[in-house]
Amino acid sequence: MEREFQQIYLDTNVLAYVANKKAPQHRIALEIFRPNEKEQLFVSSQVMAEFYSYLTNPSILADP
Repeated sequence: MEREFQQIYLDTNVLAYVANKKAPQHRIALEIFRPNEKEQLFVSSQVMAEFYSYLTNPSILADP
């Protein structure tokens, strides 16, 4: 029997909130970032590029 997965496509904001422990949304983002056994997480190349820009910009994320 084939398993049915719920596909979840992450946005840049979710990744940013996971990385930034000071963000008020950090805890909620962590819950999304930790899928259960019936969920699969996906990230597009565009989101990865935006997240890289976020991580490498010290004026945005000085000290996560």
